[in-house]
Amino acid sequence: MLRIVSCTARLIILSVFVVLPFLSVAQTTTSTTSSLETRNENTSTSTLLLSLPPVIDSRQAALQPVAQSRITNLAANLSNRLDASVRRLTNVAGRLEQRLSKMEAEGFIVTEARKSHREALAQLQVATISLQTIDAEVAAFVGSSDPLTAWVRLENIYGTIGAQVVTAHTALRESVQALESSSLPSSTSTSTATSTLPE
Repeated sequence: MLRIVSCTARLIILSVFVVLPFLSVAQTTTSTTSSLETRNENTSTSTLLLSLPPVIDSRQAALQPVAQSRITNLAANLSNRLDASVRRLTNVAGRLEQRLSKMEAEGFIVTEARKSHREALAQLQVATISLQTIDAEVAAFVGSSDPLTAWVRLENIYGTIGAQVVTAHTALRESVQALESSSLPSSTSTSTATSTLPE
């Protein structure tokens, strides 16, 4: 669970400290340019524009190569951690499936445990599919001429995957709890008790 929280924290850090500063420069470049042109000062517009951080081209508002590389690396790190969480939970789900089958064969009622287990598998499957295309989404974001809009989409994708991982983790925990509280059918328990009575 701590790893999942860590991934969410990295997404927030990526948003606040890396992406948004670049996007805010992109958003304000056009308005800054127009306001500079109206000033009645001896300083030329071109000189003032040169003093702005050279992160985003003022005409296209696109991310500069340095920003693209930095964001791509951070996004790859986040994607790898999410992928590791999904694989780890998938392994847990596989072991839990074996335990469910074994207890079911022994006559235990595992209906509730299986319900939560299926929910976990469904969430993990959707998260896996999303992670398969996340690199393309990141590439589309860093190469976009409108990075602010593209970032909203990418942030939503990461947030959705993170929520799916958390939901799967919760469902697996509930499945284990339901399995621990599962019992034999009353008829089986009665027959077992009868067979153990001395004649």
